[in-house]
Amino acid sequence: MHVGIDFTASNGNPREPSSLHYINPLGSNEYLSAILAVGQIIQDYDTDKMFPALGFGAQLPPDWKVSHEFAINFNPTNPFCYGVEGIAQAYSACLPHIRFYGPTNFAPIINHVARFAAQALQQEKA
Repeated sequence: MHVGIDFTASNGNPREPSSLHYINPLGSNEYLSAILAVGQIIQDYDTDKMFPALGFGAQLPPDWKVSHEFAINFNPTNPFCYGVEGIAQAYSACLPHIRFYGPTNFAPIINHVARFAAQALQQEKA
């Protein structure tokens, strides 16, 4: 499983309750709910429970350039998170450090997953 999270401005200001990224007083939001609901089912099909989690459409520190493919744990050489809870923690930790921007561009993440799948096919355990 690969995770791709949309951090474009079309989702609204994450500080406003109308945004899908707004963290409510209970500590959740629509994105966290979706990550947990889908991830808790899918994670059981992965033996090592290590999932790359990528974001797109945000400006990243320190230079605030727009990125359409970044590790939400801010570790570009190892974007993997352990289990669904690891994804949720990386997502929550990432939110206050980025600026939502745009445009919505899925292509870099789709290409990333395609390259990953092509590499996996060359391994015997794929």
